Amino acid sequence: MKRNHYHKRANRKYDRRLAAAFIGAALLSTASFSPVASAAVPDLPTKPAVSSTKPLSPLNKNVDRTRSAKSIADQVKLDKETANAPIKTSYTAKKAVKQQNQSKAAANKNQESSNQAAPKAKEIINVTATAYAPGAHDNGKWGNKTHLGTQVRPGVIAVDPNVIPLGSSVYIEFPNGQGMHAIAEDTGGAIKGNRIDIAKWSVSEAEDFGIQTAKVHILSRGNA
Repeated sequence: MKRNHYHKRANRKYDRRLAAAFIGAALLSTASFSPVASAAVPDLPTKPAVSSTKPLSPLNKNVDRTRSAKSIADQVKLDKETANAPIKTSYTAKKAVKQQNQSKAAANKNQESSNQAAPKAKEIINVTATAYAPGAHDNGKWGNKTHLGTQVRPGVIAVDPNVIPLGSSVYIEFPNGQGMHAIAEDTGGAIKGNRIDIAKWSVSEAEDFGIQTAKVHILSRGNA
């Protein structure tokens, strides 16, 4: 009887231990899947993101700097050219006007001059003077050319070659004391005897001259 009683107590003790083992295993399983347990696990360190942009090599950096410097230099040059454009235009216009004035001054070298004493002449002829201009209006089919083929211009006169030979150098003295040098290079159908026709730049200048009396001082006789 005592032995049976001992075996019953041993079986109960074993059942308790087995139940405790099952409960412990259940608790461990629950803890491994619990949110609290998951929260207790520290986050693993993440690997820093690597930039996909490749850094420039020293050579590429030098190329970029060279391009930037060239762009700046080109812009500065463009700005200077733009700023100087009005100056260049103004200078060109002034230069053109100056050249035109010089040409007129050279052409008018033999024209009227105030209070100039008449040079010593080989011969003096009293004449009636009129004026004309280049072009068909005054010079007909001859246009801008003289009888000698030169340009009709101030400083040229048309003469009667029987009175004043072509190519002669003369000084024309007007009653008001003014005078001008001229070369006999042209002739005209109405220019006969003691009459001369003085070339002007325009028809209006020729008309303003009208008809005047003058003295022609022949400085040298031509042989054209």
